[in-house]
Amino acid sequence: MQTQTPPPRAPRTPRAPPQELGVSVLSDLQRQRETIAHSREALGGMDASIGQARQVLSAMSRRVTQHKAVMWGVIALLGASIVMVLWAKLAR
Repeated sequence: MQTQTPPPRAPRTPRAPPQELGVSVLSDLQRQRETIAHSREALGGMDASIGQARQVLSAMSRRVTQHKAVMWGVIALLGASIVMVLWAKLAR
């Protein structure tokens, strides 16, 4: 004869009462809300910093362009003066 074994039962785990479960879920949601609020504040601060950095970089770019223009002007003046000196020496 074959003996039949009863099917395995799922172990019973003690469940928390619905009120405790609700309190737990609400506290988790509160923590997540605080985390999101803190993240928003941090991102707002970073946004302001990025705006300031963009302004600084724009000013630096303008200065570089101005310095290049001055440099080419000085090169042109030196070239013109060299040509004038050579012309004066050769004209004699």
